[in-house]
Amino acid sequence: MNIHELKASVITNNVANKSIDKKTTNPINTIAEQKEVVNDKGAQALKNYFLGTQNIPSFKGFDCATSEFNHNMMLVPCACCGKKMINGGENVEKLATELTKLKGEDRTKFIDETLEIYRPVQKAIIRGMREVGEKYPKKTTTELLPIMANDVQGIMKRGQLAVLDDVDKEAKEHYGEENKVSDYIKSQRKYVNGLEKNSKFNREKFVKDMDRITSELGDEHAKGHVLNIAIDMPFEDDYYNKMTKKIREPRKFINGLFSNAVKTAEHIHPRSLGGPNSTENYMSECNECNEKRQNYDLNTYWQTRYPSMPYNVQQFCDAVTENVINDKIGPHFVDYPKDLKVAVESETKGSITLKVLNPEEINKKREEKGLKPLPQPTKENVDRARAIANRRKPEPQGPVIKPHAPVKPQPVKTETEKAA
Repeated sequence: MNIHELKASVITNNVANKSIDKKTTNPINTIAEQKEVVNDKGAQALKNYFLGTQNIPSFKGFDCATSEFNHNMMLVPCACCGKKMINGGENVEKLATELTKLKGEDRTKFIDETLEIYRPVQKAIIRGMREVGEKYPKKTTTELLPIMANDVQGIMKRGQLAVLDDVDKEAKEHYGEENKVSDYIKSQRKYVNGLEKNSKFNREKFVKDMDRITSELGDEHAKGHVLNIAIDMPFEDDYYNKMTKKIREPRKFINGLFSNAVKTAEHIHPRSLGGPNSTENYMSECNECNEKRQNYDLNTYWQTRYPSMPYNVQQFCDAVTENVINDKIGPHFVDYPKDLKVAVESETKGSITLKVLNPEEINKKREEKGLKPLPQPTKENVDRARAIANRRKPEPQGPVIKPHAPVKPQPVKTETEKAA
């Protein structure tokens, strides 16, 4: 896979807040009064369902398998951690195969260009790989692993310090050279370096403190950016488990650097608790976020692991909206942002609020681009769109092998015919 193919495999479309006009939204307790938020498909029924006042939604909506949802929802950031995502397991294999055979400057270039797709533990490891690779440029990636296994603690420590450096740099860009975030980062270096007796660095405390400090500073946009870098701080238990146990199996280990970045469909209201398989109950998350959440309450989950989630759900929603406006995903997602707003705000009891465009506003922006307006989704429209999608031939993944022409069976000659 060359660099252009690699970039095509990686999600690269983060949509900035300014790209979409947004209207101020009210808290969850007033959603029922906002007529423009309650659409014809039954968003009010969904709201009641999430709030526990109705066991089964009274609407059919757009029933959709998770795989179908991810096929349509292209080019979006993870709604939980905000990191870039890759599409499907086949790209894991491609990326792992490419990295396995690389050496020297080619490997360094590959790592630099893919750095944004790695999750916290994997980013610490890949940074360590880059560092070791520069010392041993003639060794393949597989040959580097035993060397890395001899410096597990060092790689972890340098990975933690790299995150502190990144947070400090981002904080200064948003808050100026002198700011509370940078002061806090400076205080944490002694714990990472082991200079504080009878105490060590605590990732959970670090993230909570970062959430508190950035909240006090009041700039929500800056907070989202800074926290998204702060949560790159690796989880120590996960890191040591991967480095001490899985590094003995080189190919599985390298595959594992990418597998957590695969895009999945997250059930906003957990499937195990009765959440429907429907687009109204989906948002795209990376494999790591989806797997770690299980069926935990979103409020508890994102506050302890990913405090930047409110910012990232908005980024996800904006990215989907942009794709609808630009005709890059199915027309039946025109009212998805409105459904997502109801589901997320209801599930989180208003602690996450979204600013979205309704179908009329989306269609207005489409018309400004010279595109046809999209109809409100109905069962007939969705079925028709699905039928068209199913008739499309998938893009070839490799060389096309033409089947041999069938061989016609030859009649068996009798002994008399043979003699003749």
